[in-house]
Amino acid sequence: MKSSWLLSGLAGMVGVLLLSSPAEAGRLQSWQLNRSTDSPTLRFTTDDDVQPRVQLLANPSRLVIDLPETRLDRPAVTQSEIGAIQSLRIAQFDGQTTRIVIQFAPGYTIDPQQVRVRGASPTQWTVQMPQPVQIANASGEQGEQENQGNFRAASQLEELRVTPDGFFLRTGGETPQIRQRWEDDRRRLILQLPNTALSPSFSQRQIEIDRYGVEQIQVDQAAGDSPNVTVTLILSQNDTDWRLSPGSGGVALIPIHSITAAQRPDSSRSLTRSAPDQPATIQGIDFADSGRQLVIRADRSLTNLESGWNRTTAEYQIVIPNARLADNTAQPRLEQNSPVLRFRAEQRDPTTVVIQFLPAAGIVIGELRSVQQTVALSLQGRRIPAGSTPSSPRTPAPLPNVSDSRITITIDPGHGGRDPGAVGIGGIRETDIVLDISLQVAELLQRQGVEVLMTRTDEREIDLQPRVSLANRARADLFVSIHANSISLSRPDVNGAETYYYSDSGRVLAQAIQNSIIEATGMRSRGVKSARFYVLRNTQMPAALVEVGFVTGAEDARLLADRNFRSTMAQAIVRGILQYVQQSF
Repeated sequence: MKSSWLLSGLAGMVGVLLLSSPAEAGRLQSWQLNRSTDSPTLRFTTDDDVQPRVQLLANPSRLVIDLPETRLDRPAVTQSEIGAIQSLRIAQFDGQTTRIVIQFAPGYTIDPQQVRVRGASPTQWTVQMPQPVQIANASGEQGEQENQGNFRAASQLEELRVTPDGFFLRTGGETPQIRQRWEDDRRRLILQLPNTALSPSFSQRQIEIDRYGVEQIQVDQAAGDSPNVTVTLILSQNDTDWRLSPGSGGVALIPIHSITAAQRPDSSRSLTRSAPDQPATIQGIDFADSGRQLVIRADRSLTNLESGWNRTTAEYQIVIPNARLADNTAQPRLEQNSPVLRFRAEQRDPTTVVIQFLPAAGIVIGELRSVQQTVALSLQGRRIPAGSTPSSPRTPAPLPNVSDSRITITIDPGHGGRDPGAVGIGGIRETDIVLDISLQVAELLQRQGVEVLMTRTDEREIDLQPRVSLANRARADLFVSIHANSISLSRPDVNGAETYYYSDSGRVLAQAIQNSIIEATGMRSRGVKSARFYVLRNTQMPAALVEVGFVTGAEDARLLADRNFRSTMAQAIVRGILQYVQQSF
């Protein structure tokens, strides 16, 4: 996808790179900062196409504009300014990137959601900012935040939120390498985030929780040459262990199992516990009936089970109360053709077992049945082998019919008309690829009982707002935009599919589509990522933007040029969409 197409009305985002597709080499020719009272504006020109990357960083507050594959053929430039904007600095950040930094005066920042990046052409750009405002300190007064103005940290802690599986620390910049320790006989779990500063927007210093055995969470900022943030969990019980799971955009903190008194080095508690009902012991978990069932066997009946989709991980989950895993519980071995991609069974607390797994593309979750000491979950459909190519004939599993859901989906082929999008190896054009895939997606969805709206069905140029308005006016249930990626033609080594989202509901949709694409095509996975693309931020329904591969990639370009492969891609996108529909409607 030629990202300049997405920039109209695009807002900035704290700590997150808005755009990341490098372009051809060029030089920064001119720039001008207009410190208008209403809206400060930076204008700059290059002698070759460039795709800016914009981010707002804190401590000190500054707007950073990186110009990939662009050189500054002169010494670094610093312009001192007056008022809320303190300085403008331009320098060669590395051998391939020119960096422009607009630094705000101490105590001032801007609202990142009001930053607008627009390209009059691929070489002429405007970055429009809102008027800088003073930051409110902890006492509610205006001014520079005490002890924070001089922090220069690699990471920022932006938010702490409760999730269905535990807690999530949302961070900007680098993902911190968190250290943990226990205090007060495991009644306090201390997490230290080195080289981390609190975002100016972070306000949750003391949070009452009363979930997962946590009574309260305290967040403190420590100053020094290398600032760090301390997160303290005050616990109501001391028999739960926790797992730190770093990922894109932050770190998840998950209660994984309960420890016994014997595992506590300084404990004097008895090894036995009285309980009104002895928990059932789960002795084995495996696939049966040629992979069409997941079977759980115990030494007594399992009752009151709960099952469904975990919207945080996009995995299917079975919660078994009043049960425990035997020390040697047999668990499924995931062979090449297993119906699931990953599987785990864990003791969440002394009497609760949780089973979570990610089904492979083509697998539909059926009914959960319990018969005496055995529980069976139906796994319908047929797994689509990873790495299948157009030259490898196969019969994909039938797509599920969702006509009972009565949903409407908007399919948005990117670019079109005078805007061909990215042009890659052999002259293949993004608009041709994505229109073909989108038309096939629409046809397949209609066959399965879905009402489909297309933002375009031919080679015409359509702005961003009409695409969004079509979906919003029709009150569509889902919005899926389809694009192809690009980078410099000198980088044919960059290949792979990726899917973007903005809202939480969009993330689950994006994950379902991405999983299906990778399993059906065997392409390299570049993951599921958050982005503030216009069509994602302004649609009023769950939305995802799919990048089906790189037209500039040696592997991807060959595949995308093949009509049969595009049909495989369309099938994969549809399957991911329908799996999401089955989970959510």
